[in-house]
Amino acid sequence: MAYYYFAATLPRVTFDGPNAIDVERFAEMCTGRLADVDMEAVTAIKNGSEDKSGNSALSKWMRSENRLRFSIAKIRATRLKKDFAEIARESNEHDPELDKEVIEAYSRHTPLEREIAFDRIRWRFCEELHGIDSFSAAFVISYALKLKIADRWQRMNSKTGNATLEKAISERE
Repeated sequence: MAYYYFAATLPRVTFDGPNAIDVERFAEMCTGRLADVDMEAVTAIKNGSEDKSGNSALSKWMRSENRLRFSIAKIRATRLKKDFAEIARESNEHDPELDKEVIEAYSRHTPLEREIAFDRIRWRFCEELHGIDSFSAAFVISYALKLKIADRWQRMNSKTGNATLEKAISERE
């Protein structure tokens, strides 16, 4: 299904933000404008239950996410000198090009830079999800996924981090 008018009215979303809307607001905007299967996918993204959707675009996203997680686990196991052969035999998620990207991400100096690199890979997956069709259901799903990624980074700041740290410390006392 194509969403010409709706997709054309969406504000630009960027990795580095700030963005005009977040995934919660986007889900509200989608209400009544999307086919049921697409609305269910947007709701799944908003709720963090992407793996429970039957939407084809979201299923494709989950396959990409699983490939990334497999590659991260494989590279991490290699770095820790752990045996990964048994897990690798059980999976068909081998992607040598993605492995190279993950190795490059692991070359970053800090865990924060590494996470940013992983999320930039996810962002690329979103771009690949809809290709050049900016009015498709896959575009709308990709848009929601991008908002979720961007929202995560918008919430990460020193104020939020300090509040989370203080809460964790107080809970341990």
